[in-house]
Amino acid sequence: MYRVFQQAEATRDEAHDALEAHAQIKTLLDELDTASTYDHTWVSKVQELRSLVEQHVTVEEKEMFPKAVGILTTQEAEELGVTVETAKHAISRNAPTTDGGTPEQLQIS
Repeated sequence: MYRVFQQAEATRDEAHDALEAHAQIKTLLDELDTASTYDHTWVSKVQELRSLVEQHVTVEEKEMFPKAVGILTTQEAEELGVTVETAKHAISRNAPTTDGGTPEQLQIS
């Protein structure tokens, strides 16, 4: 979907920044995945990751997606909506809960 945003003048800069953010987020996730449990930089990396993700989502939702109205076809907009909702559902389904486990695991019990 970013291809459409990259091609449109109104969203070209935001799309470029979003793809850079994706690369930074992936790099941090890879670093956290391979980090030792005793790595003294782990907490700061998680904090940096959280900040990057929050900033990225804010820019997309408040700046880029509103501009999509004049750029995307109805079908592309619907596909993007489904993709975003599916991702949000997957994330919340797999997120740890205060009771331990994930919401999906707690529903099975």
